[in-house]
Amino acid sequence: MLFLLLLLLLLLLLLLLLLLLLLLLLLLLLLLLSRRLLLLSRRLLLLSRRLLLLLLLLLSRRLLLLLLLLLLLLLLLLLLLLLLLLLLLLLLLLNPCGGRLLGGVPGGR
Repeated sequence: MLFLLLLLLLLLLLLLLLLLLLLLLLLLLLLLLSRRLLLLSRRLLLLSRRLLLLLLLLLSRRLLLLLLLLLLLLLLLLLLLLLLLLLLLLLLLLNPCGGRLLGGVPGGR
C-alpha cells in the first residue's frame, strides 16, 4: 500500500513537471509565431536568446514550427497516458476488496 502511494506521488510530480514543460513549449511557440513578442521578450530570455536565434538561423521558420507542434503533440499524448495511469492507480487504491494486489479477496469482501 505504501509503495502504491509513493508511486502515486511520483506520478503526480512527473505530471506537474510535464505540465511545466508543456507551458514552456507553448511560450516558445508563441514567441516564434510573433516577432513582436520575440523582440519584447529578449530581455527576459537572456540565456536562451542565442540558442533561439541560432535555431531560427539554421532551420527555416516553417520547419521549426512544425517540429515544435510535433513535440507539443507528443507531450500531450504523454500527458494523457500519465493521466490514464494515474486514474488506474487511483482505482486500485480506492478498491481494496477487488483484487489481490492490495490484499483484497478477488470475489469481494
